[in-house]
Amino acid sequence: MRHRGHWRSRSAMSFLHCLLRRDVDVADQADAEQTLFSGSEDCRQLIENAPEGILIMDANGRFLYVNRHLALMVGYPANDLMGRVLGDLIPDRQQRDELCQFLKNLPQRLDPATEQCLSTLLRRRDGTEFTADIRLNWLDSGGKPRITAFVRDLTGHQQQAYLLRTMATYDDLTGLPNRMQLPELLAATLSASGGVSVGAALLLMDLDHFRQVNDSLGHEFGDLLLMAVCARLVECLPPGTPLVRFSGDELVALLENVDRDQVIRVAEDVRTALDTPILINDWEYRQSVSLGIALIPLDGQELSPLVRKADLALGCAKAAGRNTYEFYDGPVAERALRRHQLHGLLRQALERREFHLHYQPRVDLLSGRISGWEALLRWNSPEEGAIGPAEFIPVAEESGLILGIGDWVLHHALAQHAHWQALGLAPGIMAINVSPRQLRLPDFTQRIAAALALNRLQPGQLEIEITETALMEDVSHATLRLNELSRLGVKLAVDDFGTGYSSLGYLRTFPLDRLKIDRSFVTPLGSDAHDEAIAHAIIVLAHSLDLTVVAEGVETEAQLRYLLSNQCEEIQGFLFSRPLPAGECERLLREDRRLAVDDRVSTGSVAVGRD
Repeated sequence: MRHRGHWRSRSAMSFLHCLLRRDVDVADQADAEQTLFSGSEDCRQLIENAPEGILIMDANGRFLYVNRHLALMVGYPANDLMGRVLGDLIPDRQQRDELCQFLKNLPQRLDPATEQCLSTLLRRRDGTEFTADIRLNWLDSGGKPRITAFVRDLTGHQQQAYLLRTMATYDDLTGLPNRMQLPELLAATLSASGGVSVGAALLLMDLDHFRQVNDSLGHEFGDLLLMAVCARLVECLPPGTPLVRFSGDELVALLENVDRDQVIRVAEDVRTALDTPILINDWEYRQSVSLGIALIPLDGQELSPLVRKADLALGCAKAAGRNTYEFYDGPVAERALRRHQLHGLLRQALERREFHLHYQPRVDLLSGRISGWEALLRWNSPEEGAIGPAEFIPVAEESGLILGIGDWVLHHALAQHAHWQALGLAPGIMAINVSPRQLRLPDFTQRIAAALALNRLQPGQLEIEITETALMEDVSHATLRLNELSRLGVKLAVDDFGTGYSSLGYLRTFPLDRLKIDRSFVTPLGSDAHDEAIAHAIIVLAHSLDLTVVAEGVETEAQLRYLLSNQCEEIQGFLFSRPLPAGECERLLREDRRLAVDDRVSTGSVAVGRD
């Protein structure tokens, strides 16, 4: 039995206090009602029909009055309760004795301005029990002490509280615990692992390309797939392992009493469990997951740093190609620290204007002339010197700084193109690279149009290059944005073709103009028959879709000869020119520098000169 004191606030208590100022000494319910409520019918109706049980007792706890709600609560007719004591309804003997002592001490506990509360089990007439909240008040009625009580059945409140807690701590789609339970579950894991005397681990899992599933197959399919994946994971994880839905497509598993080798086996079990296709509505679908792993206590014992480190490891697993796992240790920790450093430096670079552009010419193989330029971002940090795009672009993309950097590149590249035109030069097409984040901007096409108008350029003088991986990352947004850009008149190219993952059907769907063969397929040309076959297949595929082909990274005459003999239209690479500052590019344009390919190309005679 728990009791507590607080200020009374119920107006009905005031009514009772007024009613009981007179002398009350009755033997039954009818007399009590007649004496208590004579001349006060409104008060009688108020108390008799109150939504809570109301009880009047003498100093010994003997019932003098019971309202209708209390009689219904305990299942007895009101008359049958007269003369009984509250202890008769308490099933536990110890609690009955405590109540008796409590009532004896009540006058010392109470004054007219306060009420005393207690919680105890009461037994109904049918033998069932319920928890009741009882609020007591001591009153003096004409020199005779009386105890008034409000009684509330807490069963419904407890059920509602349980329902609310369940809704707050469990995911309604999968039925798994949600992130609200993670602190409690982690504490239980640490306790089961002997307070970290034995190892534990936090596994953060992300469904690979799940956004693409929702975009292409619909959210209903995505929900069914997520539930099926969760069911697979519950089956393959060690028995009793907590599995938590952490966010949309992220899940957390907590492993207890494990070492590193055991964690690896669990991670492999997860991958193996998802190798088998999942059947949803007669559709077989393979869904892989990437895992980031933080070890306990090596990587910490608090939830926040463990999740942060597991998330960093997860990012490395995704960068490694997905469907794999990474631990937060060694190289991962170093890369995480480096990304953090670069993030701060990048923000400063954008504010301090530390970026600049180089431009690499693209050459038309039919005429040998420059047909366009690709704007390439360069960063010379005062603190670290030159930092390569391969290192800082992923950090810019991850942090969102790529949006500001992308705007800077767009405006400066177009301004340079407009400047060359104003000098009477013929620079051809200006190509810029665009990130997936930029494509997702609702007003991206409007930004492009505004930048073209500001520099008085035609849309056809700009080409947007997107990697095939970026195209497939968010197909719905990519399709929408590319169609908008195509209607505007901007040229569109797939960059680094062959290095990512895609569906050839999408090449036909997207409104593309060019396909750029990645340098990894160009480098072996002239020396490796297998890679030559791949390059030939890409060129044939592009031509069948009416796409112009550009070969990147052309550095040797052997590569050029192969590309010429296979009808590749354009090249880009050190054979003609490395990326150059704007001033040197201007000199190439003024000199009308060309790639001279004469009849001796078959024998290896290729030259760079001016007309």
